[in-house]
Amino acid sequence: MKKSKGIGLLIAFPISIAALWLAFRNVPIAELGAYFRNLDYIWLLPAIFFCLMGYVFRAWRWQHLLARTRKVSFFSAFHPMMIGFMLNCILPGRVGELIRPALLARKEKIPFVTSFSTIAAERVLDLTVLLAFLSIIFSFTDMGAAKTQTIGGFELSGETLTRIAGNMAWICFVLIGIIVFMQVPCMMEKGKKVIRGLALSFPGLPAGFRQSLSSRILPALEKLLDQISSGFDGLRSPPKLFICILLSLCVWGIQVLPFWFLSQASAGISPNLIQLAAVMVLVNFFIAIPSVPGFWGIWEAGVVFSLAFFGIRGADAAGYALLSHAVLMFPVIFVGMGSAFMTGFRISSGKSKSARESLESEG
Repeated sequence: MKKSKGIGLLIAFPISIAALWLAFRNVPIAELGAYFRNLDYIWLLPAIFFCLMGYVFRAWRWQHLLARTRKVSFFSAFHPMMIGFMLNCILPGRVGELIRPALLARKEKIPFVTSFSTIAAERVLDLTVLLAFLSIIFSFTDMGAAKTQTIGGFELSGETLTRIAGNMAWICFVLIGIIVFMQVPCMMEKGKKVIRGLALSFPGLPAGFRQSLSSRILPALEKLLDQISSGFDGLRSPPKLFICILLSLCVWGIQVLPFWFLSQASAGISPNLIQLAAVMVLVNFFIAIPSVPGFWGIWEAGVVFSLAFFGIRGADAAGYALLSHAVLMFPVIFVGMGSAFMTGFRISSGKSKSARESLESEG
């Protein structure tokens, strides 16, 4: 485990360093300092407020996704979620994605796989909404006037992004199709029958292994599939699916507001709300790239790259990148620490005792 984390850091560290260099290579330190001296810091307060409100909506959404498996209170969902996001900011390997469902599974006595699969359902919803946002933004904004960017010799213009947006619309339809597919219980049963039929009809299997496959391995696999499927139970009812989609729109719609408030704090930043929504979405795709804990380097490169499309460069773009990163990350860490204190969560050698016990109980 520690070896794999070390390898991950060895891969992620150079990526983060290279991204930081790309973001700040042409930015004089004196100009960057002047940017921060001239900020109107009062705008940071509403930015932080709406940043945290986004996590409140995330917790409500998680409650709805869990409702058909186990009704949990708001704080039973909120505290593990904030601990998970905090750990993603301070530990390598995004371990918070595992600790978060493990904490909930242990406290609420539900299977870890079921708890974890609700996170997968969240990611499907998030990706669908982000792609929809990007498609709509690029389709209804004059991206043809955007500045052309060059990455590794490949030119990326506003017109190219508009074409990409059209393709993303099709991806959205595919993801929506996956969600609809998960709503039909008989589809899962048919899928299990197909798997069983293919496995048992495989030629050349020894009789003893075939018997073990039929009596032990396939039932265990079917149970695992049921637990995974149960994580999507919150999407099977059309009203609940509508609520989860609405909450997902709120999560990401609210996330745009901190970017706008921070632009008001910066004299040299003047994109409109739609353009800042594009920045927000693009940055969230950037931070999917492996990087050091907290997405340092990758975040800054994503913001600087995105703002350059709208003619904002130099110290203004670099300063805004650092400011947005700090305002959107440090409050999450502080609230996550508060949740850890309130729930008795402790980190020991990068692991949580409660999470470890939950994972062992699944075995």
